[in-house]
Amino acid sequence: MLKREVGQFVVVNPYYNTTGTIIDTKDITTYKDFNKNFDYRVKWNQKMEDGTDWQYFNDDELDMLEKNWNVTKANKSIIVPDK
Repeated sequence: MLKREVGQFVVVNPYYNTTGTIIDTKDITTYKDFNKNFDYRVKWNQKMEDGTDWQYFNDDELDMLEKNWNVTKANKSIIVPDK
């Protein structure tokens, strides 16, 4: 079961204060080419330099981005995922 839902605000780049909104999930999607290897399709709240305005993410990626967002806001060290 997914942790997030369509319409939810998420952090997509904590280092540049970039956020987005979930527009699709792998469970409920209207996007015919949705890549089922990912959990979410997130629309950026700004257009990127390469012209894209959305990106795929998994729950674990969004969890790490949110943690780094909180740490960055508290002016602490950045959390690096375990490998």
